Amino acid sequence: MEAFEPFGIWLVLAFVAFVSFRIGQATKAESAAERAHRVMEEQEDIKTAIANISDDQWREIDHMLVAKRKIAAIKALREATGLGLKLSRMAVEQRQRRH
Repeated sequence: MEAFEPFGIWLVLAFVAFVSFRIGQATKAESAAERAHRVMEEQEDIKTAIANISDDQWREIDHMLVAKRKIAAIKALREATGLGLKLSRMAVEQRQRRH
């Protein structure tokens, strides 16, 4: 078996690097599409869960936000909706931005 010439080795390495780069780009594009879909689903889950919160519960959560007790507000929202920590945090931060 004949050994590769130095130019041949560099050519093979450049080709492998190029193919790896293109695969990475394709994977990243798919990930962005999947991420956008996931965010849309999360927003839908939040809307569904907070639709059943009473006015009294919202007042309590708003009071906590005014008092800068964000963690307590997230906890109260979790207890009221059954949402997970991430979605509860997102919902509280959205509410905080609106007020």
